[in-house]
Amino acid sequence: MTDLDHSTLVLDVGKTNVKILVMSKAGAVLDTEKLDNKSLDGPPYPHPDIERIWQWLLATTTHFANQYSIDAIVPTTHGCTAALVCDDELVLPILDYETEIPDDTTETFAAVAPTFAETQSPNLPAGLNLGRQLFWLQREFPQQFSRTQWILTYPQYWAWRLCGVAASEITSVGCHGHLWNPQQRSFSTLVDRQDWRRLFPPLKPAYAALGPICPEIAHTTGLPPTCQVYNGIHDSNAAYSLYLRGHAKPFSLVSTGTWVIMISPRLP
Repeated sequence: MTDLDHSTLVLDVGKTNVKILVMSKAGAVLDTEKLDNKSLDGPPYPHPDIERIWQWLLATTTHFANQYSIDAIVPTTHGCTAALVCDDELVLPILDYETEIPDDTTETFAAVAPTFAETQSPNLPAGLNLGRQLFWLQREFPQQFSRTQWILTYPQYWAWRLCGVAASEITSVGCHGHLWNPQQRSFSTLVDRQDWRRLFPPLKPAYAALGPICPEIAHTTGLPPTCQVYNGIHDSNAAYSLYLRGHAKPFSLVSTGTWVIMISPRLP
């Protein structure tokens, strides 16, 4: 078996669909499966059906492991989503970012939110600012929030479930959430004001190998125990990074899916 025979499993969690792709090391898509992504209404609020995705992931990975020599897993997801975890479980369901945040919280949050000049995060509706989500969860569910060991942005949540290693990553932390100061390359004043910095695990590059899959996942799926899980990346930033590395001419990226994200390296 040569390196050319090995392939990578990509878990792509979008707002409307979840996909698993088997990719060659040269970047060719060898196989793919898709699951519709539906949120549950509650309680206590709308949230993605994480266990449905997880069981589908295990079953689909088992199917692919019988056909391909998979030695790496890379998660990529939509932005503005995070999991609050302790030990090996969620302390609260993962909030669906289309959930309307109560008006009183929105008004209170506006008084403590960093300026656009600090975070480059516009004020967006519903839960489309991750900082506002976390602020509301901390106020509305203080007992559960106090149990939080880690705040994991969404790609890193799936990486953590696959290998047990907690990490943060800049494209998800910095995705219009009021959480990141790009000029200083550090967490924002909001993170320190709310005492969240200690809850974010160490920042690691998207391409960092966190470690091998958990033994029980290797046993369940048939993947080799040495299969490496990578930290993962926000989906539109993943597309953007491809063109930053390989496109010499000036360009702007229009990343389409459930949402349309426009990115241009020519703008400030």
